[in-house]
Amino acid sequence: MAALGMVPALLATRRVSIPAERAPSVLNLQECRHLLPTFVAYALFGAGYVSYMTFVIALLHSQGSDVAQTTGFWLVLGTVSMLATPFWARLLAALGRA
Repeated sequence: MAALGMVPALLATRRVSIPAERAPSVLNLQECRHLLPTFVAYALFGAGYVSYMTFVIALLHSQGSDVAQTTGFWLVLGTVSMLATPFWARLLAALGRA
């Protein structure tokens, strides 16, 4: 799917002109140092997410769940997560920057 989506994206980039004063330059790692905490946070989140998903699938299979039950579990979890998002957004907005 990602490879198919790349085709229209590449075609669209050909129509974008870059002004001479904003021409891309070589990436300077010193300029990106302030992003390091964000990169580390995303890497840790990804590692935790993969570990969590692997553990839950292993747990479901060890309890005798078949593929249909495991799929159902993820569908219910995903649906509930989508429905809970507005609640959490309002709660976090009410808490402010705490």
